[in-house]
Formats: sequence, C-alpha cells, structure tokens
Amino acid sequence: LLLAKLLALKDNADYDQYLDKKAVLLDEWQRSLPEMTCLSAEEQQTLLTKYNKIITQLTQLFAPKEEAYQQAKIAEQLISAKKTAKADFNSTIAELNQAIINAVFEGKSTEDETIEQQVFESQLSQLNEQVITSVLNKTEQTEFLQQIAQLEKRLTQLPDIAQSVSEATYLISKVSQLTLPKSLNELNDRQQTYHSWLNDWKVVDQKACGILPQSIKEAHKEITQLWRNGLGPLVQEQKQLFAQTKKKLNDLKRLLASGKYKVCFGLFKGVNQAITLLSTNQQQQLQRDFDNISEKMTEISDWEHYIATPRKQELLTEIAALVTTPLDNPNDQADKVKQFRKIWNSLGHAEETLDKALNEQFNLACEQAFAPCRLFYSEQEKLRAQHLISRKKILEQAKNLAETLNATDDDSSSLDIKNLDSQLNKLQQRWQQAGEVDRQQYQKLFVQYKNFIQPIKKCIKDFYDANGLSKQALIVKAEQQLTNDDIYQAIESVKKLQHQWRDIAFAGSHQESKLWQKFRGINDQVFAKREQAKSEQQAELTSLAADFNQTLINIKESIVNTDASSNSHSLITAKVKGNELLSQVLTHKPVLKTVVSAIENFIKQISQQIEQLKVEEENNSWQCLFALLEKLAQGQVDVSAENIVNETEYSQLTGFWQKRLLEHCSLPSQVNVNTDLRSDKTLALEILGKIDSPVKFAKQRMAVQ
Repeated sequence: LLLAKLLALKDNADYDQYLDKKAVLLDEWQRSLPEMTCLSAEEQQTLLTKYNKIITQLTQLFAPKEEAYQQAKIAEQLISAKKTAKADFNSTIAELNQAIINAVFEGKSTEDETIEQQVFESQLSQLNEQVITSVLNKTEQTEFLQQIAQLEKRLTQLPDIAQSVSEATYLISKVSQLTLPKSLNELNDRQQTYHSWLNDWKVVDQKACGILPQSIKEAHKEITQLWRNGLGPLVQEQKQLFAQTKKKLNDLKRLLASGKYKVCFGLFKGVNQAITLLSTNQQQQLQRDFDNISEKMTEISDWEHYIATPRKQELLTEIAALVTTPLDNPNDQADKVKQFRKIWNSLGHAEETLDKALNEQFNLACEQAFAPCRLFYSEQEKLRAQHLISRKKILEQAKNLAETLNATDDDSSSLDIKNLDSQLNKLQQRWQQAGEVDRQQYQKLFVQYKNFIQPIKKCIKDFYDANGLSKQALIVKAEQQLTNDDIYQAIESVKKLQHQWRDIAFAGSHQESKLWQKFRGINDQVFAKREQAKSEQQAELTSLAADFNQTLINIKESIVNTDASSNSHSLITAKVKGNELLSQVLTHKPVLKTVVSAIENFIKQISQQIEQLKVEEENNSWQCLFALLEKLAQGQVDVSAENIVNETEYSQLTGFWQKRLLEHCSLPSQVNVNTDLRSDKTLALEILGKIDSPVKFAKQRMAVQ
C-alpha cells in the first residue's frame, strides 16, 4: 500500500503538495521497515527493489519541477527581502521627515539647527548608501534616492518653510472671513476673490515643500470643499443663463431680420437684465452680438414712436364711434372692445409727450363702450342663478340615486342595472342641458356631481365589464371549436355556448354589438364548416354508394352469365356475396338506405329463386323416382344394382333415394307388398299434402283421415 501511494505521487501536479506527501510516506516507510522481517527474504527484496525503482522514477520525473521550485523559492526570498527593505527605507524617511517638521515648528536656535542639520546630513548619507547597496532594482532605488534628495533640499530651506506656514495660516484666516455668494449678483465678485486665494495658496504650498501642519491641510481641504459645493449650483445656473441668453440673442437676430419688431422689445429687456449676471468671459463671448442688437433696437424704438402715435389716434377715433353707436349684440360689443384693447397694446409706445394722455383717453372710451355689456351680463347673472337652482336640483337627484345604490350594496343581485343606467343617462342629459352658471360655482357643483355619479358609473361599468368578460370567455371557447376536428361535436358545443350567451345580461352599448358580431362570426364559421363537411360527406357517400351499386351490378351479372346446370350454385354464391355486401354497407355510418334497400331486395329475389329451384329439383327428383320405379314395375329394367345405376333417372335422384334403391336391389328376395297398406299410406300422404284423392277412394280416404 505504501509503495502504491508513492507511485501515485507521479500524478500530483502541485510540487509543494508532492513534497509534503512524499515526506510523510517516506517517514511511514522507515517506520514500517522493522515489520518487513516477518516476510521471506525474496518478498523483502522484491519490495525494496520496487521502492528503489519508484524513488528513482519520482526523482527523474520531478527533477525539472524541483529546479523551478528552487528558482521560485529564491525569487520569493528576493521579493520578501525587497519588501523588508522598502518598509525599512519608508520608515526611516518618514522619521527623518517628521524630524525636519518638528525642527521647523519647534523654532530651534541657529546653533541647534546647525547641529541637527549635521546629524540629518549624516543620516541621509548613510541611508543613501544603504539604498544603493540594497537588493532593490535601479527603478526602485531611484525612487528612494529622489525622496532622500528632497529631504536634503528641505534641510537648506527651513527658514522659507517656516515662513510659508505663517502665510498659509494667514490665508486660511482670510478666506474664513469671506461668505459664500447667495445669488448670481454676488457670484462674479466672490468667485474672483476665491480664485485669487487659490493662486496664493499654490505659491505658499510650493514654498512649504509639502511640510505643512496637518491641521492647516485639513482646514484647506474643508474650505475648498465648502466653496466647491457652494459655487457649484450657482455656476451651473450661470451656465444655463448663458445658454438662454445666447439663444435669446439668436432669436432676436432672427426676429429682427423677419421684421417682427413687437416681440423684440420684451425679449431684449430680458437679455439686458441677464447679461449683467454672466461672468466676464461669458460677457465677452456675447458682447459683439449684444452691441449689434442694442444698436438695432435703439433704431427700432425711434421708429415705434413714429408709427404708434398716429395709429393710436386713429384707434381712439374708432372706439369713440363704438361708444356713440354700439352693436346690437352685447357679446359682439364686448369682443370688439377686447379687440381694440389688444390692438392698442400691440402698437407699443407713442411719443413721450402724448403717450400718457392717449392711454387715459383710450381707457375711458373702453369703459364707456363696455357699459351696455354690463347690463347684458347682469341679466345673464340672473339666468345663471336660475340655472344654479336647476343644477342643485339635479345634484340632489344624483345624491338620492347614489344613496339608493349604497342601500343595495349588500344585495347587489336585486339591483336593476338597466333601470339604473337609464336613470343615469337621463340625469346626465338634464345636467348638460341645465344652462350656464358662474364658473367657480360650476366647478364646485361639478365636483359634487362627479362624486355622486362616479360610484353609479363604476357600478354600471363593473356590471357591463363583468358581462363583457363572460361573453369574451364564450368567444374564446367558440374560437376553440374552430380547431375541433369533430365538426358535429363542435356544433353541439357552439349551440350550448349560444344558450349561455342568452343567459348573460347586457354588456353595455360600447361593447355589446362588437362582442355579438364577433361571436356570431365565429358561429357562422363553425356552421359553414358543418355545411362544408356535409357537402364533402355527401360527395363521399355518393361515391361510396356508386361503388356498392357497381358491386351489386357485378353480382347480378355473375348470375346472368352462368349456364342452367350451375344455376343453383351460382344463386347461392350470389346470395352469400349479397349478404357480405350488405354487412359492409351496414357497418358504414351513416347507413346508405337506398343501397341497403337495393341489396335486401336482391337478396330476397335470390332467396325466392333458390326456393323455387329447390321445389323444382324436388319435383324433378320425384318424377325421376316414379319413372324409374315404373320401369322396374313393368320389367323394363332388371332389379339389379348394375342396371339401375346406368339409368338416366337414377343420376337425377337425391342421394337418399339412390341409397334406398341400391339397398332394395341388394335384397335376397322381393318384399311382399300389402296393397291395402300402400293405398292407406298414399292417402295419408295426400291428406298431409292437402291433395285431392280420386273419387273412388273417398270412403277409404275418410277412414284414413
């Protein structure tokens, strides 16, 4: 077992795992060697030979891996040594850097600084040599040597570094007194101050050579984060304002080019207000377009006064005429006043000396022209009051209808949905025809009205929707019957679905007709398939009937074409074939009645012909028997088997009589015949056969009877 385990190690791909298992197995092998003495010398030698062979195989097999393993071990040791060296160098540099920081912030005397500087230089020189002689590669050594050089440089700049700390403290104090901007009006000034502070900080940070107190660094980080968060939304808002202003300037150029000057005044006023809120750089980008548009707007403003003054005077004359001769329709009069007001506002400003007076005269004329309309609207208010009363009555009716619905919630089956729908339609019609009321009053009433009728509409809708879903389910079931191969079963299913459809109530005018048309269309398709199936079945039945009839004709022809000698046999064969054909026809559903009738008539005729042939054959047999007996009685034929067999009448007898005659001929002597007994037997046969006897035997016949 140990040798097998050792041999199995050659399949182990992990060399570390191989070494561990091999060591364990070898140890176990050494401990098992004393137990081998219980074996014979030959068995011991066999095991030892196998052991040596396996060890040799493993050594040869894992030789390349052993070399790679040793190389990897050396590389791992090198990495560990580098890691240790880097940690030591980083720790030493950090300690020296902290010592320099302490020397700066503790404010030592010049003599002490000289002593410390010499010690630092000695330590840095030793550290430099250690880095050069370390196991690190050139790139890694260069990184540490640069840090050492930076420390040496800092030793020569201690006074400047100390001064930079004071300046950094001053900058932190200065910006702490500055408040964040709250609006775009404050943004430009505060943002410029903040950017100047950032530039000053960069200079101080460079002079400090990275040696600033942690508290000052954290304060700087907190301040920059605060200002970045504070300025961010305003800067974003300013960018949006810049984009909007730029778009407005483009719109102004387009409107000015197309001659739409009226809109330009309000748009240009907004641009004037917005451009002052932009940054200097943003203003410079828009300055050229803004100057050109400003010049154009000044020119248009002069033209506005020139055009608006005479046009306003003319419009004032027109509205004065409307005051003296008002229109017949108050609504038209009010619309005309509104139209004059709209035109007046669109004309812009007149000359400054006349503009105020013209506006006052126009406002007065508008009031006078609108005076007749006020009386009309007063009458309208009275009508609205009456309409309000009517709508409140309708609202009360809607409330009562809703209460009726709530009262029947517990027993919804007793609810007459059709009647409820009719009442709701009438109620909605009266609401629509109730006339106008005050807009605010109407909104309040409409909310109440809607709250009342909404549950009613929902109840009706739910009822109709439920019926619609039920009918839709029937449509789905009907559609399934279109794929049913058994068309007659599909017809029965569709008829049942029609009964179920009639049992379901109305589904609402919005869907009842559509559902019924769809259901009816599917029904028509199913019935059309039945008609098609009937047509196909009828064609199939016609073809099948023709085949059966042809078979019957063939059977009939087989009888006609046979000779008279085999007529009886052919009739029996035809009857058998007819019965077989009848069985085939009867097994087919539906039964072909005309074919069955024809076959049955044929079988009946054949049966009659067979019976007739039997009677004829029997009569013929009797006649031959009597003829042969007559010949025997008259002595024309000797009573011997050889002579009788050769007679023609004998061959036409039945097997029974042929046997009886042969038995009679084989008798040793003739039988004494009792004439009276024969006569009685003859009369008995005639009586049983219902045949009249000769008159001379009348008394004897009666006695026998």
